[in-house]
Amino acid sequence: MICLNYQELLSFVQKNPMDLQNANASIFAADYVFQQYVESDSVTGVVFEPIFGYHVTADNFYQIIADEKIRELAKSVYNKSLKSMAFFKKVYSTTVKLEKQIDADWKKFGAIEKLSDKKLLELFNAIAKNGGEWWRYTVIGEDKGRIIEEEIAPLFEKNYSLSKVEAIQAIAVLSHPKEEAIFTGERKLIAQIALLIEKETGSGKTLKNKKIAALVKKYQKDYFFSKSSFLDRKVLTPQAIIEEAEKELKEKGVLELKLGIEKIDLERGGIKKRQKELLAKIKPSAGIKKNILFATMLTEWLDFRKRGMMKQFFYLFFILHEVAERKKVPYLGLCNMTADEIREIISGKKEFDYAEMERRQKNIITVHEKGMKTRIFYDADAVRLFNAARQFHHSNQQLKGTVASLGKEKLVRGKARIVIDPAKDEFNEGEVLVASMTRIEFVPLMKKAKAIITDEGGIACHAAIVSRELGVPCVIGTKNATKILKNGDLVEVNLSDGLVKKV
Repeated sequence: MICLNYQELLSFVQKNPMDLQNANASIFAADYVFQQYVESDSVTGVVFEPIFGYHVTADNFYQIIADEKIRELAKSVYNKSLKSMAFFKKVYSTTVKLEKQIDADWKKFGAIEKLSDKKLLELFNAIAKNGGEWWRYTVIGEDKGRIIEEEIAPLFEKNYSLSKVEAIQAIAVLSHPKEEAIFTGERKLIAQIALLIEKETGSGKTLKNKKIAALVKKYQKDYFFSKSSFLDRKVLTPQAIIEEAEKELKEKGVLELKLGIEKIDLERGGIKKRQKELLAKIKPSAGIKKNILFATMLTEWLDFRKRGMMKQFFYLFFILHEVAERKKVPYLGLCNMTADEIREIISGKKEFDYAEMERRQKNIITVHEKGMKTRIFYDADAVRLFNAARQFHHSNQQLKGTVASLGKEKLVRGKARIVIDPAKDEFNEGEVLVASMTRIEFVPLMKKAKAIITDEGGIACHAAIVSRELGVPCVIGTKNATKILKNGDLVEVNLSDGLVKKV
């Protein structure tokens, strides 16, 4: 174990193209994940370090990992899986088992407001223990399926005389999950509740309707974590769910809601039909079948991974709210702490340091290395590291990515709208959604988008899966769309080659 000094870290970032992903995230969330990522070689065999978390402000965050490390990890997983699918099946089964254990730990401890500080710490550690192992397995998702484009697409091009775009589209169809994407299902359920509400008359009677109450109960059971993020959690009461459904009804109306549900079902039906037609046409060899199986399992698992991720943060942020109330300290201040610091706060070994939390409000970088405690660099040192990390992202002004979803037209034009925080940033029906990457909370905006463009992602990423189910054109992996495009730019998205340009 070698702890790199600042100059060595800076040199590493300057010499290696870095993968940057932008999101709303707290220091705690990033630290919780990255401290497990750097220990993941026990699962993958790949030493995955150093990892950086740059916090522009308390909620605006960049994940920074050497691109070559992500490629090395993805290639290792691909080769192991093709040698024996038992490897990926173990990843799948282990992460399912760990998710269930985390759920069981949460239920076992009961109402957290009744727990002593000692028991509250036990609960935090129980979730973190199983969650830590879960993250060491799910680090393989950081590739977002790019390995499919780099390894499997060339096989399709060669064997079936396809262009790169045609090959990727064929694989995207053949590997699309058999089950409906988790948050496509969530949007459908909200729409179904809204349509039942439309039939109701009389103020205050909505939840007395047995059908509505049953759907609301199902929503709470299946999607209680759906409004969680890397910054906070939201408790979904029956009334909150009703209010969201009423908002959908008011904004879209009955006809659009019904058509929206039908469109999702038709798109899924269309994908299944194209899968059968493609398989009959290409008559895949045993080797190609194994590659298709790998792509399918990876795509399904990446969708499932989101559920486990958001559940953990729902539970952990629930605990942080309880700690903030007990210790009489600001919740967002706790979010600016590392996991180890939070343990010390709960146990009473550490006092809340207001001066230090003030220092962490903007321009800090956390550094994560195997076997090492989290280190933090501040102000000018942090900015210098970040600027070095993004040098490659600003070197190319051409926007070109991978076509993840074709939609109905080859050329799509619309006004660009950059969205970092979907809960706060403006987005209007028919605009082109531009984001670093999409996550759970982006789905309502994706449904309204004329097209979707992302900086990051592979054909198995969230944006790719959901856009195909919604039938929305989507280009992923442009690297710097959020930096080159501006709000209001008229853009043209070419679904033949993945080129995006200002008109």
